[in-house]
Amino acid sequence: MSVERKAVSRRAYDSLRGTQAQPTVLELAWDTRARYAFFSTYIGGFTRSMAEVTHHYKTARTSDHLSASVEAASLAFMATQLNSSHLMRLANGSYIRAVQRLGLALEKLSSQEAEEALQSILLLDMYEKMVHRDPQTSQAWMSHSKGGLSLIHARANTILSSPTGCQIAARLVTAVTVSCATVAADTPKELVTLRRNLGYQVRSPKWSFLGVLGRVSNLKFDFEKGAILQRDFIVRAKCLDDQLKALDNTLPPTWQPLRIPTSADHPNVLDNYYDLYADHYTTQVANALRLLRLILCCLVKRHIPDGSYTNEPAFKDTIRRLTRKICASVPQFILPGVLPTNSIPFSPVQLLQCGTFLTPLYLVHQVTEEALVREWIQSCMGFMWESGGLKAAKEVAELMSNRPDLDYWNVFAMTGSYAFAA
Repeated sequence: MSVERKAVSRRAYDSLRGTQAQPTVLELAWDTRARYAFFSTYIGGFTRSMAEVTHHYKTARTSDHLSASVEAASLAFMATQLNSSHLMRLANGSYIRAVQRLGLALEKLSSQEAEEALQSILLLDMYEKMVHRDPQTSQAWMSHSKGGLSLIHARANTILSSPTGCQIAARLVTAVTVSCATVAADTPKELVTLRRNLGYQVRSPKWSFLGVLGRVSNLKFDFEKGAILQRDFIVRAKCLDDQLKALDNTLPPTWQPLRIPTSADHPNVLDNYYDLYADHYTTQVANALRLLRLILCCLVKRHIPDGSYTNEPAFKDTIRRLTRKICASVPQFILPGVLPTNSIPFSPVQLLQCGTFLTPLYLVHQVTEEALVREWIQSCMGFMWESGGLKAAKEVAELMSNRPDLDYWNVFAMTGSYAFAA
């Protein structure tokens, strides 16, 4: 990202902090500011998965569905970052326009337009995840991703024939897989077909993780509806845990963190060291593997109440090792000077990075048996809010105290789901 784009993004955020007033004639309009922040901070500085949005937006017309979808997602992004009800109303207006335009376009969609239509669908899905933090209160929470599956089923040959189309389709796989896990729904057969069609073109640790996540989601769904016996549940859970361990053990060497020692009793470091990863993306994927193993542990503890398996020393040691590794990955993003984007208060990119740790830390706080770890997490959340300015950290810390037994996926949805994932 260029220095100029960074400066524009920073000015957009700085000018909005602490004010809800509408811009004067000398200032950029909100939609323009939001687009700058969205493209420079979110797409250019944070996520790896949305580069093709820029590719399509270059040729979009101001009156088409893609422009309206970008505007809706951009305004929702800035509204959530700044907690602005005014910007959220603007985002909602753009969302309605985008849905209307997309509906008209789908009625007479040509093969050449299918890729851009899927792009708009995913941007509208992103809007839903940012704006509606309770899946039960929004009929559209799953509808966009399901609509994307229908579109790609009808236009697979066209969409999957280009590199950008494959990238968008891979994002759709993420959207459907994680949405199903969040609402405890069985993954649709169309998703299996899409993964198979994409499998030879998309290979990465994240892609492999999503495959296991879908199987964990299906395991939970099958057991809770009574489709499998307890002994089969245990066998499948152990098999999935083995798959996750194997994935973790085969991560590329460049993904292995550098262990950084610190002075004793550093308040924001748990064990007098922290782990420095190549970037936020590798940190998040590595932690996702650990989190899914912890989620499996929670499922086993919930559904096998006699403790015949969960009281084993190896089971408890697994939880201890996984939670410590997650905690060790946090300081690199909160300590000033460790990364160029680190500052006090947190920079816009840093707010996004630290936001992705809130749900993992909630789960670690929930499953750990170590009082020291719980105390450190509470202190860390306080630092993110009081020094960093991350309001969501305060909200999740309150959940830890007042609602400590929430399901991981409920908290995940409350913090914006995969809309704020690298």
